[in-house]
Amino acid sequence: MEIYKIRRIRTLIVKIRIFVLVKLGKRLKTMNSENAFDVTVMHNLKGLYHCNDRVKLLIKPLTAIEKVNKNSKVLIIGPRNEHDLYLMASEGIKMSNITGLDLITYSSRIKIGDMHEMEFADDTFDVVVFGWTLSYSSQPEKAIQEIVRVTKSGGLVAVGVEYTNLSKEDSESLLGYSIQEHEKLQDRINSTKQIINLFGSNGGKVYFDHDAPLKRSHTSKEKIQNVSNVAAIVEVIK
Repeated sequence: MEIYKIRRIRTLIVKIRIFVLVKLGKRLKTMNSENAFDVTVMHNLKGLYHCNDRVKLLIKPLTAIEKVNKNSKVLIIGPRNEHDLYLMASEGIKMSNITGLDLITYSSRIKIGDMHEMEFADDTFDVVVFGWTLSYSSQPEKAIQEIVRVTKSGGLVAVGVEYTNLSKEDSESLLGYSIQEHEKLQDRINSTKQIINLFGSNGGKVYFDHDAPLKRSHTSKEKIQNVSNVAAIVEVIK
């Protein structure tokens, strides 16, 4: 819908719906995952009202690919709120064809569930948008394998993560806690090569490769506004 292209209106709709459905309707639901880091739900609840446009780094090139059209069935993993769904709809995808999945939900448009063990049937989606969620997983290979399962052969998976050179101690200094539990996962996914390698033999053509060219990272003392991001769009082959 064209109205979703207007950021002020888009974010207003998101925040009004959160207020009505969470504050008044008491619709908020959460679940935990044994394959996610312990602070995942807490950290994302803190940002429930945040409307970040960074997913455009995935959506813009994704919707420029000829395989993607208004009738494509799209799964958005980890949207936190409805904002990413509206951004996808603003590029011409039917809202009825867009499904969200998260450990947090207040909306019928976002199913509650674990990306490592999804309840969707095999080969359900033409497109999966996996933006800024992989970094919460202690089992990234398992998450990608599950995404491959629910994606049709020839479908597209768009993955984005925030680039960072913060240590565990730096993160604790900045946030008061570290999102990544290093005893569960030593190496953070921080490059397009790492993302693409997770697909193994199921990875086909790479349609988009944005390897954080400026390498801008938060510091232990401040969060910067224009932090770099890593993004790749990979074709699924089965």
